[in-house]
Amino acid sequence: MTSNAGCIRIPKLSKLSSSNRCQGRVVARCKDFRSHEGRLKAAHNLVQHGITNLCVIGGDGSLTGANLFREEWSGLLTALVEQGSGAQ
Repeated sequence: MTSNAGCIRIPKLSKLSSSNRCQGRVVARCKDFRSHEGRLKAAHNLVQHGITNLCVIGGDGSLTGANLFREEWSGLLTALVEQGSGAQ
């Protein structure tokens, strides 16, 4: 979510069963996501792509990262609006 926004793809439902094993690790092991600036970038990418829901599949690291993202979400959106990054 923090890398090039062009990497975000909406998978077909039929493809999810084979790919969901690895997806939880993306957030937990992404160094950018561990910083506030990285989570701000992730929020920007989600907003730009019209993504309104996430399903986090993983272990403690994934769930901890997702919970922090959830806790910061309103503040991240506020920061994006203040920066003029299109979150409205």
